[in-house]
Amino acid sequence: MKIRRYFWLRPCELIVVAEDFENYAVSIKDQTFGCEKIPTLRPPIEKKFPSDCKTLEQKRNYLEALIKIGAMEGILEDV
Repeated sequence: MKIRRYFWLRPCELIVVAEDFENYAVSIKDQTFGCEKIPTLRPPIEKKFPSDCKTLEQKRNYLEALIKIGAMEGILEDV
């Protein structure tokens, strides 16, 4: 799976559109982020942020970095 584009819907919610036009929501929570396919078919998969991600800005930067290095595709394939 390849990510076609992404955008921040809200400060804590990233929308990811895959090459096959599947849509995913990545929601920032306290110490984790949840990934789910849109429309939701099952509960989101939860992943922990690294311990040095404390602020919302650090968490957003971490998620964008996962997209840029190609690691987000692997996470979303499990959804």
